[in-house]
Amino acid sequence: KASSSLLLLPLLLCFIRFILIVAIVHYLTQHRNTYVYTDFYTFKMVDEGYDPRRSKVSDDRMEEWRTTPISGDLSEVPGIGPAAIKKLSDFDDDDQKITNTYQLIGKFLMLKGPDSDEHEVESIEHTQKFWEYLKNRGIASHRSAIVKAIAEKCALFFPGIYDNADFEDDSDDEE
Repeated sequence: KASSSLLLLPLLLCFIRFILIVAIVHYLTQHRNTYVYTDFYTFKMVDEGYDPRRSKVSDDRMEEWRTTPISGDLSEVPGIGPAAIKKLSDFDDDDQKITNTYQLIGKFLMLKGPDSDEHEVESIEHTQKFWEYLKNRGIASHRSAIVKAIAEKCALFFPGIYDNADFEDDSDDEE
């Protein structure tokens, strides 16, 4: 009997470890950040929301966007391709359709508020609201690139509306 109990001990420990992992995953995913299971002992945090570091647009392309006049064609915005154009323009209510760059910039500017005496929408909240707007419209790819492009273009016209430095954290200084 003692030897059969010893054989069950590793199975019991494995089961307990599995239950702990499930409980940890459940707990961690209830918070703002999403945690991804990467191997038996490791969880990797994946932030949900806008992060300019996630933009895959090259510095040269972003500089070209910032310095070139707007034509109105949505494909001129870094990160927007045919699928995003379709999703932005595909809406039953004509007032909600986004069919050109000016309307997309207008939507970004609309999300800057509403402000109140107790609260002003700052850069981080503003870009997060725009990121969520794009997500809700079905834009699944390049959201951070689109947000960054529109925010940086708007910062040329409205200084202070966006500052990339707002998104740096203390760990960036240590590297």
